[in-house]
Parts: sequence; structure tokens; C-alpha cells
Amino acid sequence: MVLTTEGERTAYKAFFVCRPRPLVATLARADDEFMSVALASPPKVNGLLLLWFVTGLACVLTVIGMFSIGIFVAPVALGLLALSVVLTSQSPGAWPAIAGLGLAAAVGLAWLGWIFATSGPAEMSCFGDSTGAEICTSNGRLVDPGAIEWGVAVWWFVASVATGVAAMVAYAVAASRTRSSVARLGK
Repeated sequence: MVLTTEGERTAYKAFFVCRPRPLVATLARADDEFMSVALASPPKVNGLLLLWFVTGLACVLTVIGMFSIGIFVAPVALGLLALSVVLTSQSPGAWPAIAGLGLAAAVGLAWLGWIFATSGPAEMSCFGDSTGAEICTSNGRLVDPGAIEWGVAVWWFVASVATGVAAMVAYAVAASRTRSSVARLGK
């Protein structure tokens, strides 16, 4: 590839050397003087953040559904984990994307809160009366089988929001530090 500048009419030959980090362009002028320029771009971690989030969700589903569907999701979770590690290690400055695991943990906490809040008592007996109403009792107390225990759920939801906020703050801090270090290396 030959590059020419308008003002100087100097011809440059550009050779791009592909290395894992960073891309190096070597320019050779017509009089065989060489100049190497490192081309650094800001890391594109949004896709990796999403990949780590999906990996975390697969791991959460594996753990929560351990005795049912979890055994079938485990190989997918391990494959996604391997893919996430490989792709993240090949991208310079992409390690902050691991915060996607924290976001997946937040979703898992919210899911557990919903499960605990909607699960009824362990022993419950229900019967209908002549008007068609269903009456359920547990240990002699009247219970509503479709009720949501908000007193149980709220603490799980608060923990979920706190985990999600902490993961996003960690991601923002790590990404800004990574961007500034990449910018210093690029100068």
C-alpha cells in the first residue's frame, strides 16, 4: 500500500504487523527510513459485558436449578465461561467486562427473592365450600396460596439492587482506568 501526502509528494509504504496488542503500523519512506506507529483504540467491551452477563445468567440457572434443569445448563455455562475468558484475554483492556457476572448475580438474587416470596407454606390443605370459594389452611391458620410475602422479598430485592449498582460502579471505574492507561500507551 502506498500513501502519498499532498504537500510533500512523499511516498510511504505501510506495513501492518498483526500482534495481539496493539496493532503496529510500520511506515517506510522512499529513502528507506522506517517509522513505527502503534495504533491503539479504546477497548470495545460492551459486547463482552453482555457475554459475561449471559455467562453469569447461565451459571445462576445452573446453581438455582441444580436438581432439575441445572445439570443440562451446566455444559452451556462452562462453554460460555471458556468463550468469555478467551475473548476477554484477546482484547486489551477488556477485563472490566467481568462486571457482567455481578449483574447476573443481581438478577439471581432478585429471582431468589421472588421464589421465596411466592412459595407458600410447606404443609397446606385446601377445600372448597358450597359457594365455590376455596379455603386453605396451614397449621390451623388461614392462608392465601397466591399471596406474595413482600416482607421476605424486599430484602432480596434490596440486595439485588445493591449488587447491580456495585457491579456497574466497579465496571465504570475499571473501564475509565483501562481507557486512561490505553490512552497513555497510545501516545
